[in-house]
Amino acid sequence: MWALFGLGVLAALAGELVASIDEEEDYDNEKFSEISSDKRITRGHHAHRGQFPHQASLCYSTRQRNHCCGGSLISNQWVLTAAHCVKGRNSVNVKLGSNRLDIKEPGQIAFPSSKIIPHHLYKGPTQDKYFHHDIALVKLPKAVRPD
Repeated sequence: MWALFGLGVLAALAGELVASIDEEEDYDNEKFSEISSDKRITRGHHAHRGQFPHQASLCYSTRQRNHCCGGSLISNQWVLTAAHCVKGRNSVNVKLGSNRLDIKEPGQIAFPSSKIIPHHLYKGPTQDKYFHHDIALVKLPKAVRPD
């Protein structure tokens, strides 16, 4: 039930985001953070501490690189994310309660995940270059409060 609720919330938020981007015609560059060309977030705003308590960071490291993805806390012990972020992983490091990945912030909690469940039909990018069934659940080792 929590998973369905979370999917509904994510779909609603995505719809609102697309609608607000489509309606915004005048881009005031001064109100957006300066972002270097190697970053993928464009036209973003700095978030206030606690503004998005359900936002999760999911990271792991290999010898070749560090990788982080976002997720959404959909219950007190589950995070919804993209399957391509966790496919083939036994665990990822989960951070909740922070706005920045580069420092430890007051109130931030971090721990390794206890279970990862990618969608059983997820196979990676297909010939049409889409990521079909690109969804996964990440279980936290203990229950948390989303505040």
